[in-house]
Amino acid sequence: MKLLPTLKAFPADNAFFLTYNLDLLFFEYMVFDPMYLAGCRNSVVIADPQGYAAALPDMPEVRYAGQRYVITSGRTSPGGAFHPKLALLTSEDRGALFLASANLTRSGYAFNWEVVTRFHYNHKRPDPIGLWACQWGYRVLQAIVHAGKDDLVKKRLDRLWQTTPWFRQEEPVIHDDAGLWLLHNLKEPLLTQLYTRYQALDAIGVIEAVIVSPYFDTSLAALEAIDRRFQPRTWRIFTQHPTENLGKNAFERVFGSGLDRVQLADLHIEQERWLHAKAILLRTESGVWLMTGSANATAPALLQSAHRGNTEIVALRFQRDPGYFDEWLHQLTQHAQPVSLNALTTQEEPREEALSSSSKGPHILSAYLDDAGQLCIVLSESPARPDAWTVHLLQDEGQMPVSGPWRARSDAIYCVPFDDSFDIDATRPTLVAFVPAPESSPSKAILHNYQALASYSQPVRRKDRTRIPPGLAPINVEESIRIMEMLYELLAMNAEALKKHRGPVAARTRQQEVTLELEDDYNPEDFLSKRSFASRFRKVVPPSTGTILPG
Repeated sequence: MKLLPTLKAFPADNAFFLTYNLDLLFFEYMVFDPMYLAGCRNSVVIADPQGYAAALPDMPEVRYAGQRYVITSGRTSPGGAFHPKLALLTSEDRGALFLASANLTRSGYAFNWEVVTRFHYNHKRPDPIGLWACQWGYRVLQAIVHAGKDDLVKKRLDRLWQTTPWFRQEEPVIHDDAGLWLLHNLKEPLLTQLYTRYQALDAIGVIEAVIVSPYFDTSLAALEAIDRRFQPRTWRIFTQHPTENLGKNAFERVFGSGLDRVQLADLHIEQERWLHAKAILLRTESGVWLMTGSANATAPALLQSAHRGNTEIVALRFQRDPGYFDEWLHQLTQHAQPVSLNALTTQEEPREEALSSSSKGPHILSAYLDDAGQLCIVLSESPARPDAWTVHLLQDEGQMPVSGPWRARSDAIYCVPFDDSFDIDATRPTLVAFVPAPESSPSKAILHNYQALASYSQPVRRKDRTRIPPGLAPINVEESIRIMEMLYELLAMNAEALKKHRGPVAARTRQQEVTLELEDDYNPEDFLSKRSFASRFRKVVPPSTGTILPG
């Protein structure tokens, strides 16, 4: 499945994205633009705070950030990275949920070696698994959104709920026999959840553990935990450039004298594509477990909850056939080349992984221009000295200081009237920079214009398809097929006739032009009048009366 074309082809009214890294230009031009033109008016992106900040230098080249779509940072991991990759698309009668390893970047959606799990629901052909998955995705978004302080994102999520009536159905009961679970670590570590389900349904003995991951702990703590809990007889580990990223001493510490159980492979993918897929496969005597999604083989991803580690989302499946995923695994790892563990070098002693993705002290979380004409900033905490911080509005290459007085609307939310003294066009993408104290680094956020968002985000009214008059509807499938064949033959005949006459008509037209050019009294207007005379006999097609989607 090609993720980018699949997303753009889906007829959505609402689109929510979770990502770690973010490419603003790619999202706006390759994802948002085509979806907006197709009628999607409620688009929201939630990114990791560091990924959000890294994307802001592209602001001078974007056109609609804060004006037609909402973008903010996720704040469910105080000590780790906001790392889930999810896309939830809904319309009045259908929905799609994508759980991926891919970030919302050009590399992630179009180039890297990634893994995506897709669920689809159509109200006309209801599937309980698709409905359950989409409802699960909504609940995860709800938990993430309500963990932050951004009321605008909450309103956008409420709008998704209001415009998706099939969401409000009773949630289907999916039993463990289905062998499918969608997991997050907002409350409980992923490996703990995997082990709980393994103990309940299997627990016979793991023959083989297969790990596909671009990143590992320096100490291989995640592999050590898997080895201790599941005790696999053999290991296969797939990554890229293992001799540069893995240490022999870490393998010796984790596996001891059992290093002969481990096979290491380097993935050489065509066109030098980067491995970004994440998968854990456990083959047992009674079946096979497969976990894919955003989680790397690291302690913050697998061994900790979101409060202490990363925020992650995965899909877990279990099949009674131990070889069920073999073809899929072969496609994922077909470019692997064996690497001897002796080829690894001894790295530095394992050290604590750097997890923090949040700024220390007061920093800006979001900014908006509300309906009352107030410029509001939302801070992570109330500053000790409100008179010591400064705020600037940034647009293109210029910046404008915002003078007070700032009024505290509520805890850590401050507002100032936005009047004619602001030499900034608020209808264009704008950044707000917050400097907590002199000589300190600024934090930045995209300014969301409530009036622009309200104007450009009105839902599209889609008209119902024209009904077939009574008596003209096909009686059965066979008659429908005959009608389609007649239309196909008619179109083919018309195409052949046009092709046959195109050459002579073009030659005759060119000859007329040459003849007129050779005449002494040649007047271009005479030629134009003759062409317009011929055009009167062509069929005039009236303009469409359907809904025109603004660009």
